[in-house]
Amino acid sequence: MTLSDNIWWTRKARIQTEKRLLSNSFQAQILLLWYSFFSVFAAIYYLQVERPDALVNVGWIAFSILTLTVSGFINGLSFKERAALVKECYETLNGIYIQARIVEKAPGFSRGQNPESDRMKPGCPEGAQTTQDESEDGRETANHKSIESIGREFQQVLKVCENHTDSDFRAALCEAHLTEPRERLTKHPTQYTWLVFWLERLARVVLFSLYVLLPVGIFVGIGLL
Repeated sequence: MTLSDNIWWTRKARIQTEKRLLSNSFQAQILLLWYSFFSVFAAIYYLQVERPDALVNVGWIAFSILTLTVSGFINGLSFKERAALVKECYETLNGIYIQARIVEKAPGFSRGQNPESDRMKPGCPEGAQTTQDESEDGRETANHKSIESIGREFQQVLKVCENHTDSDFRAALCEAHLTEPRERLTKHPTQYTWLVFWLERLARVVLFSLYVLLPVGIFVGIGLL
């Protein structure tokens, strides 16, 4: 796989990382809003409808403390700030990808070899080099970065933010398979990849639903005691 392919897939995976972080941020805010609302609802209910006993008071005080603790924990995860760094990374990768494609498409390029190296070999007349440069439809290939320098720049950009997860890469594979011309793709999702992809999506939905139903379960459970 060429460097440009590696950059392209990494960029796609980082886009999925940003989506995951922003989705986590949104879901966390929804849950905190729901927990706060339900705490107020439970307090009003027990004050106006049913006189609570000591166990009920302790249970809802513990739930309120849990909500406050979770709120601080979520804020510490800094989902939006991390997503902004990931976005900066994959936007920079787009420019590096274009540079890598230009170098790889240049005449005389082979993997791991700079396209200018063939023209600058010892014994090649200087006039011949100039003639060759001028004959390439006006493209100044001598100004292109070498594939090695682009690779080093690629590695530096990857350090700007956190790495994508295996789940992010699977999502990138599946999304590219559905949205990009398949004959141009260098990687394709297997049946196992699709299975894990949908199981992960299902797990997120189930887990979020359980978090939403948690205060309802506590309310009903305390009422049955």
